[in-house]
Amino acid sequence: MTHSQSEFLRSPAAVGLVTLIVYAIAVLGGWVNAALWSQVTILWEEGWTIANWHDPAPEPMDGTVEMRGSNTYYSAHRLRFFLTYPVFWLSAQMGIGYDTLYAAIVPLLAALSAWSVAAVVIHRSGHALHLISLMALLPVICIFSMMEGRLIFAHCGYAVLLASHLGSLERKPYLVAIGSAIGLLLTSVASGTFFSAFLALILLSCAAAVMARGLINRLLRLAPLVLCLLLYNADIYGALIKNFAFFGGGPGAVINMLQHGIGAVILKAGKFTMVSGLICLVTVAGLGAALYRFRAQLELRLCFVLLGALAMGMFGLSALTLALIPTCVLAAVTAQRFFLGIPAHQTEPSGPFPDPA
Repeated sequence: MTHSQSEFLRSPAAVGLVTLIVYAIAVLGGWVNAALWSQVTILWEEGWTIANWHDPAPEPMDGTVEMRGSNTYYSAHRLRFFLTYPVFWLSAQMGIGYDTLYAAIVPLLAALSAWSVAAVVIHRSGHALHLISLMALLPVICIFSMMEGRLIFAHCGYAVLLASHLGSLERKPYLVAIGSAIGLLLTSVASGTFFSAFLALILLSCAAAVMARGLINRLLRLAPLVLCLLLYNADIYGALIKNFAFFGGGPGAVINMLQHGIGAVILKAGKFTMVSGLICLVTVAGLGAALYRFRAQLELRLCFVLLGALAMGMFGLSALTLALIPTCVLAAVTAQRFFLGIPAHQTEPSGPFPDPA
């Protein structure tokens, strides 16, 4: 095997290709089942499309009216439906079930997620993937086989968001902004994942701005956040309105949201199940890794993202699952540095926008 072949086998492209093949076989064999969720299928079944989304409510009123929002704010379901609309449209044109078509797309989403996390590890360490660091990423890649339909989108979007800010794309500002917008759109499938990704975007953009030199560079590093606010401000507001109303409204809604997060599963009925055990393991491992690396002032941006994901996990389990991604990436980067003997002072690659001399 030549050196170039060896390098390719440890590249993000190879990781993504292997993931694509494995998941394609798994979907064809029936070992991985994925289906679109009821919040978007009911809108399609009732005849709604992107073209007629803002049409007046039908008579008699049906259950989709509230799901489409109002003239004051967009519904939290708007982005979810727009994201999955191509699947519905293509399935109608091709004469196949939309769940069947979505299952065929899952390997592509898994491959994109695998490529993204591998790209971050390689860029942060400056070296091709080590076997140990690749093993650290396996939970992020394998979890797609156990997730429900909408969380597959969310995990892929979160990985794309990290790759945009912490991978090789960070050197090109327009790609960082585009990647952020795409990542946030993919995570919009659930309110918890949407807000967790939005928090990660805020932390990454602000941290990059603080690290930059000069006013122009700092403003440029805030560009991804500004673009996403321009694109999704009404959707963010609509999701906030929906969640506060769902959990009772007012300040008490925040307390009620905590019953939807980590404590709800761990303490519910006093049962400690395998699921709650995994939740505890991910939470403790992630928190420990973040605090350890934060104390050593290594990979600070990744630590901030991980701590933010764990904090959002207090309000929802779907948001907590996203903490697995920065946890595994941080573990992989740490393993890469340790086994390859990379000096500890090499903590941050050059930023996305070169500072003036």
